Amino acid sequence: DDHDYGANDYGKQMPDRKERQNLFLDFFGVDQNDERRERDGVYSSVTFGKAPQQVKVIFLDTRSARSKHCIPSVGALPLPFGMGSAFACLTRWISAGLKLQEFIPYCMNAKVLDEAQWAWLEEQLLGTEAQVNILVSSIQVLTTNPMTESWGQFPAERKRLLTMLNHKRVAVISGDVH
Repeated sequence: DDHDYGANDYGKQMPDRKERQNLFLDFFGVDQNDERRERDGVYSSVTFGKAPQQVKVIFLDTRSARSKHCIPSVGALPLPFGMGSAFACLTRWISAGLKLQEFIPYCMNAKVLDEAQWAWLEEQLLGTEAQVNILVSSIQVLTTNPMTESWGQFPAERKRLLTMLNHKRVAVISGDVH
């Protein structure tokens, strides 16, 4: 989920991103010389076991480079009676029903990952010797529900991800439903 990064549903517009990234890495005890401290984002992978019994877990960073939502994300607005989430669902539902993300140029070109993370992900998938690969995304990948924060709100990025995963041995785990 995104609450480890800061405000709900924020992406690259989050202030103090590098400081937040370093605090995140400090919390998990990541070495000061680790490559994650030099790049934009906390994406990483870890491999467990040895061939032929190997599992690789690939963690995406869907926050550090992500564009603002095309479909408004207003869940964090200080509305009375906690109505921010309900209002967010309504605006996303209307926007998705009108298919705004397919017609507005900003929406069609909005990003979830930057090019460096895309290249890294492709390398992780092509270079794996693991029998099981698990891709972890903090936002939902396969949902068609317009009311949740998901890759579906970034149609070009979602298509690129699904194309990259096609014909690979990958299980996808995603979140941000609460």
